Amino acid sequence: MNLLDVLEGRDWSIQQAIQTTFPFDPQFYSSYVRPRLRKRNCDLPLVLIDGSRYEKEITNSDWSAAPIGTDYLLEPVATPGVFHPKINLFASDRSVYYSISSANLSLEEYCKAAQIGYADGFQKNTLTDEPTQVAESYYISKDVRDFFTDLIDQDGLVTGQDARNYITETAETLSWLDDAVDTGAFDQIERTTRFLSNISDPILSQALTQLDERDWVGNISRAQLYAPFYGTPDVLQRLATKLNADQLDLLVDEESTALEVGRLSEAMDGIDYTVRKMESKRTTRWVHAKFLMLEGDWGRACLYG
Repeated sequence: MNLLDVLEGRDWSIQQAIQTTFPFDPQFYSSYVRPRLRKRNCDLPLVLIDGSRYEKEITNSDWSAAPIGTDYLLEPVATPGVFHPKINLFASDRSVYYSISSANLSLEEYCKAAQIGYADGFQKNTLTDEPTQVAESYYISKDVRDFFTDLIDQDGLVTGQDARNYITETAETLSWLDDAVDTGAFDQIERTTRFLSNISDPILSQALTQLDERDWVGNISRAQLYAPFYGTPDVLQRLATKLNADQLDLLVDEESTALEVGRLSEAMDGIDYTVRKMESKRTTRWVHAKFLMLEGDWGRACLYG
């Protein structure tokens, strides 16, 4: 997936665009993102950024010179921890397009780092012409839309009125997702892809619930975990306990991953685990993806973001 192509939104018209990031690169946004959105008729996108990063960077010279508020809206999200999703949602009264990936809105991460992601969308007329072909995308589109409305429903997360109005207007633009289809046409479709967020519940707990509904929990033969920034060995121990996999592989990119390997043996006592080094053939790129791969005799499942 070419992340820059994602910003074209399949060449469909875009009335509203909501994008999320942890750090923000205004020069990249003006040079790479805005031209692509402008070609799709999107006049004023909304970017949601982690609140602490916003406070840290807003006085920098490249930020103060950026057309914030005129060419795009930039709104901090004041979460108790960090605001970390990387989502694009492009809305119109005739189409919807979205992506969920591991890439922040910066040149380094969109053009140089190795990422992982998923993008899809469909046009309104497809719901009546070929509903079963867009069933999964239909539900994910609604989930992504509702993620943003849930954000403004939480006290204190998004306080800027312009941003709140923008999210409300985007949800109204996509109200056809609720009205345009008889979901009974989708009842026979077994969903294999779901959108999760931790606004209300931990993501891992939700993922394990999905496995439990399929009787897969307790039947995980192998779990593979990769993150460019691991938590402490104690955090990994709690994660391993929840997964209860027969074998846990911790994948490490030596150039970008800091992991206290020396402390693992004590924290992971009684857990069958290995530390595996990643060997990248792309010497000019570093891996920013985050994923958890689960395997069993039932098949495979992947959690990523």
